[in-house]
Amino acid sequence: MRKTAAALIVILLLAAAVSAHAVTIEAGTIRPFDDNILTVTSDDGGRLTIEAFSGTIPLENPVTDLPVAGGTAEVHWDGLTYAGEPLTPGWVTLRATLKGSDRTVETAEIRLKTGNPVPAVLCCLPAAQEFYPDGKHTLKIEVGISARGIYDVCIARKDNPGEILWSSRTTYSGRGAPMVLRWDGRGKDHHYCPPGEYLI
Repeated sequence: MRKTAAALIVILLLAAAVSAHAVTIEAGTIRPFDDNILTVTSDDGGRLTIEAFSGTIPLENPVTDLPVAGGTAEVHWDGLTYAGEPLTPGWVTLRATLKGSDRTVETAEIRLKTGNPVPAVLCCLPAAQEFYPDGKHTLKIEVGISARGIYDVCIARKDNPGEILWSSRTTYSGRGAPMVLRWDGRGKDHHYCPPGEYLI
C-alpha cells in the first residue's frame, strides 16, 4: 500500500512539472487578407513558432522563432501563404511550438475553418460624373470600406491608365462611414488636368 501511494505522488509531481510549460493556441475563422488574431497562452514564455498545414501540405509559417513572454500573446496573421497567395477555403491546422529557456518544448494544435476573403473596397463613387475645376470647388469621392488597412486612391486619364496623375494614401482604422476624399482637379505637377475622361 505504501509503495502505491509513493508511486502516485511521483506521477502527480511529474505531471505538475510538465504542465508548468504548457501552451495553448486559439483563434476564430481564418480569412485571407484579414487581420486574423491567433491567441497563444503559456506559463513561462519562450520562442514561439506557429506552423500552418492544409491537409498534409505545409504552408508558410505565421511566425517563426518569435520571443514571447509568459501569459497571453496575440499574433496577427493575414491568412496568406507563399508569394502572398490566400489560403484556399476549407480547413487549416495550426501547430504552436514553444521552446522554453530551459530547453523544454511544448506544442499545441487547433483545426480551423478557412473562409473566403472579404472585399476591402466595396465601391468608389464620385459625387458627379462631370467636374469643372476652378480653384473653388472640389470633386467629392466616397469609398466604401469593409476592412482596416492602407488605401491608395489614384486618378489617371482613361486613355492612359498607367500614368497616375493624382493619388492619395489613407489609413482606415475602422468600419462604418465611407472614406471621403476631395480632388481639386490638379495633377502631381500642381497644374489643372486637361479636359477629358478620367478613371478613379
